[in-house]
Amino acid sequence: MIDNLILTKEEQMKGYIRPYRRNYKHIMCGQITSMNRAMAETYAREPKFYSGAFCCYCKEHFPLTKDGKPSFVWYPDGTLVGS
Repeated sequence: MIDNLILTKEEQMKGYIRPYRRNYKHIMCGQITSMNRAMAETYAREPKFYSGAFCCYCKEHFPLTKDGKPSFVWYPDGTLVGS
């Protein structure tokens, strides 16, 4: 099992600077992935904490942007993941 890095509880308790969202869409394949609560809270507190994301459909990690183009958007609002 792979453990994901997350912010400390103390850092998460400082509040979110972005909305709490758990679902994102991989633009390349169009599929939706859901992340666990701790990772979603980390994104909400520190949107640039991660440089990539995992696609459950493709079964691999991808950078958040490639060649200046986004790889993932939040579902369903379409906001860029990591922004």
